[in-house]
Amino acid sequence: MRKRAAVLVMWMMAMTAPGEVLDRVAVSIGTRVITESEVLEQIRVRAFLEGIPAKYDEDAKRDAADKLIQQTLIRREMETARYAAADPALAEQLLASFKKDRFAEEGSYQKALAEAKLTEGDVRAAFGWQLTVLRFVEFRFRPGIQIPREEIEEYYTTRFAPEWKRRTPQVEAPSVEQAEQTIETILAQERIDNALDRWLSQTRTQVNIKVRDEVFRGK
Repeated sequence: MRKRAAVLVMWMMAMTAPGEVLDRVAVSIGTRVITESEVLEQIRVRAFLEGIPAKYDEDAKRDAADKLIQQTLIRREMETARYAAADPALAEQLLASFKKDRFAEEGSYQKALAEAKLTEGDVRAAFGWQLTVLRFVEFRFRPGIQIPREEIEEYYTTRFAPEWKRRTPQVEAPSVEQAEQTIETILAQERIDNALDRWLSQTRTQVNIKVRDEVFRGK
């Protein structure tokens, strides 16, 4: 048995190119792991979508890892409660819109992908995940949220109208009745975001999360 294990280790080492570093585990979440390569890919994808240079310092890597931890916790919940993923066709639409808005032609898009060390599948998957999270959050936290009329009026008086006046002083602000639906949507989204944050914080305490600090130091 020991001989067989030794042969397996030697075979794995032979399959690794000289000088190549095996992918390291950056974070373990219960029985699941996030690898260093996944953290770096998260950085590249986010930078590509936002149109900014990718940074690989410790703060950037820890932030990317935290996003991946959140994704893992949401996936666990989705698997347990059997939430459905978003329609892939919607992700395809977002991808097409992104390419049209950001790039003049297919060639420049493909060049940018290559420079970012990404594939179109990586970008498509990112859009698909964004839609899936929105769907999960809507089903998980939206039901039961009611915004009282007095909160709408208070928001209009203290935030909506003053902000409107600051941004467009030459145009009269809509009445509270005209802005009611917009304000209700804003307040509902704030409550949903707060509920998601609370759920993530609570869920983190229910699973063993171990961060390998040495993975995040240096480039």
